[in-house]
Amino acid sequence: MKHASTLALALLAGCATAGAPVREPPRARADLVQIARAMTAIDAAERKGQQAIAGERQRRSAAAEADPKDPAARFLAVYAQPHGEDRWGE
Repeated sequence: MKHASTLALALLAGCATAGAPVREPPRARADLVQIARAMTAIDAAERKGQQAIAGERQRRSAAAEADPKDPAARFLAVYAQPHGEDRWGE
């Protein structure tokens, strides 16, 4: 019986502690937020019509050509291209 009360006391002490510290939720990376906003702008331009998306494609292509080592600019230039099967098939 002596061990049972010691075990019960240890169990209660373990349950009474605060436990692991509460972590802050991770914050969004600033570069990914900018890319997401740019993708939204590209999608909005595509919905507006041919003239709006053409200007957006030119801007994204020029940015990618100006800094070919920037993966975000290259990604956005590709994302601005038409999304049809003729372009993205295979």
